[in-house]
Amino acid sequence: MIRYSIIMPAYNCELTIVKAIESVLRQKDNNWELIIIDDGSFDSTVSICKQFVLKDSRIKLFQQKNSGPGSARNNGISNACGEYLCFLDSDDYWDDDFLLLISQKLSLEKYDVVFYDTAREDNNGKTISYSCPSAFKNRSKSDLLILQAAGTIEWGMTKIVKTSVVKNNNILFSTDSVGEEALFSFDIIYYSNNVSFIEKPIYHYINYSSGQHNKGELDPWHEVVANMKKHLYSLKNFNDEKYKIAVNSLALKALCINVNRICKSNNRRQAISKIKESIKKYKADYDVFTFNRKYLLKKIYLVGIALKLKALSLIYCMAKR
Repeated sequence: MIRYSIIMPAYNCELTIVKAIESVLRQKDNNWELIIIDDGSFDSTVSICKQFVLKDSRIKLFQQKNSGPGSARNNGISNACGEYLCFLDSDDYWDDDFLLLISQKLSLEKYDVVFYDTAREDNNGKTISYSCPSAFKNRSKSDLLILQAAGTIEWGMTKIVKTSVVKNNNILFSTDSVGEEALFSFDIIYYSNNVSFIEKPIYHYINYSSGQHNKGELDPWHEVVANMKKHLYSLKNFNDEKYKIAVNSLALKALCINVNRICKSNNRRQAISKIKESIKKYKADYDVFTFNRKYLLKKIYLVGIALKLKALSLIYCMAKR
C-alpha cells in the first residue's frame, strides 16, 4: 500500500512548481504518490507537470476549472490512495528527509496527526521566521483544539493526517478565498485519537508577493472567525467555555491582522480612525479583549494589550517599522 498521498494544488505556478516537485523526488522515503490538482492554470504549469508525469509513474495530474485551493485539495483527497495525507503547496518545498522523519515518528506509533515545524523564507532563500507547533507538544487535546481553532497553531501545511480520519468523518477544506484550512485543521484534531510532533522545520514556506498569505482585503479574516464560531457552536458536547476562549482568541488575531493592514496602507490619522472603527466592529460580535495568554502567540497578546489600552499611536509606529 502507498503510505503517503501528497496533495499539491497548482495554479499559474510555472516559476515555482519545479522546485516543489523536485523536493518530493529527492525524498529519502520513496513510498509516496504525488497528486497534482491543476486549478485552471493558463500558463505553462500543466505542460511542466505532464513532463514530470511521463518521467515518474508516482506523479498524477488532475485538472479542474478554477475553484480555489480548498476545492483543489478536496479533489486531491478524493483521489488519494495513501495511508496518510501530506500537503505541499506549489510555491513551497520540503527538506529531503521530510518523509523519512515522519516515517520514523510513525514507526513508534500510528499517530492520527503529526505536526512539524516550518520555516518561512523570502524568495532568495533567507529565513524570515519559524513556526513551531512543537512548542505545544505537552498540551492536552483540549488545549490543542483551542490553539488550532484560534489559529495560534498555524492552519497551513503544518501537519500530516491519517487518510481514514479525513474520509471517515467527511472532513473537507472550505472554498473560501482566505482561511480555507481553518475548519479542516480544527476537525482533524477533533476527530483524532492521538497527535505527535516533529521538532524540526522540515517544511519551507516562500513569501512570494502573490502568495496566499497576502490575499484578502483590509479585514480578510472577519468571515473566517464567523465561520469558526458557527462551526464550534454546532459541535455536540463542545464545552461552552472552550468555545468562547477559541472564538475570542481567533477574533483578536483577526483584529490584529486587520489593524496591521490598516497601518500599512494609511497615514497615522486615517489609520487611528479606521482602527477605532474596527475595534468597535469586533467588540460588537466578540468579547475580543477578554483573552487568555495561554492560547495566544506573544506578538498577538502584546498587540491585544496595546489595543485594549488604546495605545493606537504606538501600534501605528510599530506597524510602520
